[in-house]
Amino acid sequence: MSPGLPGPALALALLLPGTRSDCGPLPKLNHAIPSDMDRIEGFPVETQVTYRCRDGFVKIPGKSDTVVCLSNSQWSNINEFCGRSCGAPTRLKFAALSKEDESKNYHPVGVTVRYTCRPGYENITEMLLVRTCLENLTWSEAPEFCRRKSCGHPGELLHGRAVHITEFLYGAKIDVLCEHGYKLIGRPFIQCRLKGDEVEWSELPTCQVITCPSPPYIANGTYDGRGVENFAYNSTVTYRCDPGFRLIGAASIHCTTKDKISGIWSGPAPECKGSNKASNNTVLEKHKKKRIKRPYYVSQFQNKHFTITSSHSSSFPRGDLRTRGSWITPPLFRFAVPLYINQNYCSVRTKERSICRQSYMGISGVLPSATCFQNLKWSEVPGFCGTRSLLSRRTRAWQSCCYNRFPIRCKSGFHP
Repeated sequence: MSPGLPGPALALALLLPGTRSDCGPLPKLNHAIPSDMDRIEGFPVETQVTYRCRDGFVKIPGKSDTVVCLSNSQWSNINEFCGRSCGAPTRLKFAALSKEDESKNYHPVGVTVRYTCRPGYENITEMLLVRTCLENLTWSEAPEFCRRKSCGHPGELLHGRAVHITEFLYGAKIDVLCEHGYKLIGRPFIQCRLKGDEVEWSELPTCQVITCPSPPYIANGTYDGRGVENFAYNSTVTYRCDPGFRLIGAASIHCTTKDKISGIWSGPAPECKGSNKASNNTVLEKHKKKRIKRPYYVSQFQNKHFTITSSHSSSFPRGDLRTRGSWITPPLFRFAVPLYINQNYCSVRTKERSICRQSYMGISGVLPSATCFQNLKWSEVPGFCGTRSLLSRRTRAWQSCCYNRFPIRCKSGFHP
């Protein structure tokens, strides 16, 4: 046996199981350390050890972070797999990372990432939308290279208006209100929102007129607009009684609202109360026989008073009626024409002022007023129709002292 060769016993020992040596200390890396720092030696063959990057470093994609104890008791090769990197790029409100850069988590110094404008925004520059990882491991500034698209003017809302308008750009919100007497159908605002690649306003709400149901029915009477199911906001109805009944309460009520949604009537309906028919009939027969002579005749009997109609254009003498009343035809004016002549009784000293119909107004505050005198004649009424001008003609309604109206309109050549 040669002195330099190992003996047979040594060679045999190396070949027997359990006699092979373990791998030695783990390889050292500049920017990484073993995941398990408690075990630093005694690694049998085929043992795997994983490393992790030190703070401030990031694993480089594609590089191995694991070593293996080989059969020759040597560790497998491992290269530096950690490097300095910027963090994840800042999220921008107006732009998003490209799909390619979105999946990356390693951004070494000098690398760039690309952005694209978000939906609802448009590019306002011809430059590439990029940011760069700087030496201090921060990202370069991001100029606002995308701006919001515009929805344009939202248009006009019938019987409504937009409020708090500041802009028409993507994301803008505008509140909407309806005019008095109208209710909002839909959302009380609109938004400039995304539709595909473009932007548009959400659907405008509508303003619907508030209505009241048919007014209350009254016995022995009726009201204007009988048969109409819905009355628009601010509509007025006037009640009147059947012959032989008198009105108790306000003759007119109007449609209003409390919650700006549902219409209600402004007050209760009046009542029509009857009179003592036996007593009335006695008085009627008495005056028919003794007091009323041609060319006059009794056309209506109500509340112990008579409505007298003449078959000729004449007046009846004072004292013809013991129960005093007035010839009901209102004063005739040079500038006005009464539309109705068959009206109810008016007692002495009755004084009535006219009222203008809705949507009209008088001139210089003048309202026609007439008084029933002891001589059973109407007082003079001041003029309330002016001469012709560029103004359109208008209509007035003269409220009678009883329960009907004397509507009056101006003659040709005059205006209110």
